Amino acid sequence: MKRAMSALDAAFIQAEREEAPQHGAILLLLRKPEGESAHYLAELAAWMREHPVTAEPFNYVLSAGLGRRLRPSWTILPSEDIEIDYHFRHSALPQPGGELELATLVSRLVTHPVNFDRPPWELHLIEGLENDRFAILMKMHHAMVDGVSALRMLRNWLSEDPLERERAPLWAHQVVREKAVRAPIAQVPPAVSDGVARAARAPLSMASSVGRALAADVSAVRDPDQALVSPYSAPRTILNGRVTQRRRVATQRLPIDRFQDLARSTGGTLNDAVAIVLGTAMRRYLQELDELPERPLVAGVLTSLRATMTERAAAEASNAISMLFADLATEIDDISDRADRVIASTKAGKEHLLGLKGHATAYSSLMLAPFVLGNMTGTGHRLPPLQNVGLSNVPGTSSALFHNGAEVESLHATTIVGSGGALVVTVTSWGSNLCFTVTGCPDTAPHCQRVSVYLADALDEVEKALAV
Repeated sequence: MKRAMSALDAAFIQAEREEAPQHGAILLLLRKPEGESAHYLAELAAWMREHPVTAEPFNYVLSAGLGRRLRPSWTILPSEDIEIDYHFRHSALPQPGGELELATLVSRLVTHPVNFDRPPWELHLIEGLENDRFAILMKMHHAMVDGVSALRMLRNWLSEDPLERERAPLWAHQVVREKAVRAPIAQVPPAVSDGVARAARAPLSMASSVGRALAADVSAVRDPDQALVSPYSAPRTILNGRVTQRRRVATQRLPIDRFQDLARSTGGTLNDAVAIVLGTAMRRYLQELDELPERPLVAGVLTSLRATMTERAAAEASNAISMLFADLATEIDDISDRADRVIASTKAGKEHLLGLKGHATAYSSLMLAPFVLGNMTGTGHRLPPLQNVGLSNVPGTSSALFHNGAEVESLHATTIVGSGGALVVTVTSWGSNLCFTVTGCPDTAPHCQRVSVYLADALDEVEKALAV
């Protein structure tokens, strides 16, 4: 049985390159239930391994054929054709099993690409973490799911009941939802080029709306005093160089209430508070490398377009994302002025992108086309930089959630690092914390794990400067 891909989903398949794998990963840190035996994790692994793969999209494999990368689609496999021992792996950390050992293992696991001859996902159960904890790493190709969808999938899978046991593993957990009607396979679009073609054939109202948005981007480049930050207007930095396949992952957890207080103090949003702190950390990181540009760094903020889509389209899309751009104002010393610039730019960016409503997808296809094509060809580092650092903020949960009695203490998400964009920071709210994940290519962004440490220092610095 075949299943269609959207243009954006197909683009992630076409952008797959040796130096830029197009998968993401979610890392759960869990605490063992009290009173469990020393064999708890071995028994959990054995029980999980008993379940065949029955849930979508874990039974999707890239359809075979000479054109599988040009016009990709999914084939849905029967469970007997999926070897669970390949996809589910049980690992142990070297002692002492601290955050550094975990980050080293996760960095190695996310470096390697997925196998397109099998369903493109892996799930790793990792034991040996100090303080009676363990980890679960879910690694999936981005064509299967975006960050918002992945978090929704995980929240559905986890339980609010700490006494519940024997919930099926993720690949066998059926999500009850209303199915939307999918397009027949003959209508699968080839990739971002189809988005461009559809925009060219669009009704006059869409063409006019998208044209005005692109004109506003050009105007913002010509007038740097505007709050709106245009794509491809960022300064060229070491972060915009050629990447290799190597990845470095580092994590940080900071109290969410401190960012909420910062947002109230500055009159911005929680996302604005995160961007202000990130800009301060990035300023220190590049200053120490003697690589801070004279012009301000630009953060490319991943933004969900689901609110601009019809209910059916939102349900059908594995990926429904675009990007707006935040001025991090890293060229000035005054933190108050930097905060004002960040807030003004994100407000203008949201009005610019989301104000397009149903036309936002067409605009995004055109706006992101050079970036996507640069990643497909590995030439992104030769193009004007789309942004300097990626920033993705995905809502998590404020409720305690459990997996077979083990409480999930934190959740961290890695994402794609590609040509011309060597560093991405993802943020997920989980319980009383914001969970930061820094994913970078260490050959292009040296010592990028330091950014995770500098985030904590930057929060202290910003609070002190703004008297929060």
